[in-house]
Amino acid sequence: MIANPLFEGLSPQEIEKVQEYLQLLKFEKDEAIVEEGQKAAFAFILKSGSVKVYKISVYEKDRVLDIIKPEDKKVFGLINLLDCKEVTTTIIANEPTEIYKFNHIALMEISSKYPEIANKLLFNIGLQICDIVRRKDQEVKVLFDSIMKSIDESI
Repeated sequence: MIANPLFEGLSPQEIEKVQEYLQLLKFEKDEAIVEEGQKAAFAFILKSGSVKVYKISVYEKDRVLDIIKPEDKKVFGLINLLDCKEVTTTIIANEPTEIYKFNHIALMEISSKYPEIANKLLFNIGLQICDIVRRKDQEVKVLFDSIMKSIDESI
């Protein structure tokens, strides 16, 4: 059984039902899982290995934003799972990696077939997106404060 905050509040039987909709994918070291700008309608749960999340920058080398390991229990791609739009970062395998792929169509099928499970999943997705927004807000604040300090020092 997959242990992940996405399944918080779900019974073992409900988690088993969701797991039927997950696709296990395998990636070799340095293989792209998703690339910035690609349209995507899925999220991922890391089973084994690790992945590097980076942003393509016009000003310098690509900027690594995160390294995700299974023990982090992160789901990545949650926004794409819901809105099915372009991916905003590139994610590559740091080593041989196994990932569970959860796609939008599967989420819609779960919503039709198991509405109570879907409600719990969507609530958990919402909580995880809130957490992401709060962390990013803090990162923007740190960046803003750094810029303002540089401006003040140059005056």
